[in-house]
Amino acid sequence: MLNTRFIVDSSLTTRRAGTEDPKKRSVAEALYSGKRAKNNWIDVASEPDYPLNPDKTPAIFQHRRAAIQRTEFDVYVSLGPGDGLQDLSLLIPEPKVAQAQRRLRPPKTYIPIDISKELLQTTVRNLGTHLPIPFAVQCDFESNLEFATSTVAQATSGKKLYSILGGTIANFDLEHGPFLRSLLRELQGEGEALAFVDFPLAGPAWSLQSEPRLQPSGYSPAFRRFILHASAVANTEPNGRQIRESRFASKFTFEHSSQPRSGAEIIRVINDIGMVVLEFRRFRENVLIDWLKHTGFTIEHFASSISSNRDLFGMAIALLKA
Repeated sequence: MLNTRFIVDSSLTTRRAGTEDPKKRSVAEALYSGKRAKNNWIDVASEPDYPLNPDKTPAIFQHRRAAIQRTEFDVYVSLGPGDGLQDLSLLIPEPKVAQAQRRLRPPKTYIPIDISKELLQTTVRNLGTHLPIPFAVQCDFESNLEFATSTVAQATSGKKLYSILGGTIANFDLEHGPFLRSLLRELQGEGEALAFVDFPLAGPAWSLQSEPRLQPSGYSPAFRRFILHASAVANTEPNGRQIRESRFASKFTFEHSSQPRSGAEIIRVINDIGMVVLEFRRFRENVLIDWLKHTGFTIEHFASSISSNRDLFGMAIALLKA
């Protein structure tokens, strides 16, 4: 595929070979791996009301471009690129957008890293004619970040920018704090390296009553298919894949908790055997900024799409230096 080499973490093969308890497998693998899971995710991301639609939320894309123009980098490493189109709009903007912004030199190398082979293949197809992609890395970077960063370090040179865009960090199976501290340690060993991270925000007007993800009605038909399929795969229930969308409300419950230290409001989608299938995090902006400073990162740039006290939700973009 456009001369891109695919490097696979052997621990993923171990999971699929059955030498690891399937119940312990990453839920992220169930959500995104396989052709059906990939198509379900793309259906969600293609919906008109998807919050990262450039026409719906232009401020988010403006903040991203403003942040990325503050630095220079040779290698752009995308952790969880999805179909790659968010990266494409940032690195190779439409001509009208490109004329309106300061010159952004495209990276010499683009490296996508994802748990899903199918999403990596889609990303390479979407970006391969625009940017050099010598290799793509298939691994669960959330639980094996060292494999991801060491693979990149051994095969590339120059200043690196690690991006975690969209809802990636908000949907982690594991805690976001330990991951960011691990990322800090890995980047400190690489010389010049930066992290470029989206943080979904709970706005000033957010409340439990206004949170759509705490009710079944807050999930579109496409989102229901995405979650139902992941729940079936994670539970190794072959018949569960045929569950109708109409059973979504009876199959899942929704719980909320707060993490005061990082300012995260956490919503969990839990299936009928008690497995957390998906998590959403929305961060409180002021608490998030203080917390990021305490993780050890230097905040080179921080911007938020929240513009009024009436805003329920928003997105922050942070450029972090190790």
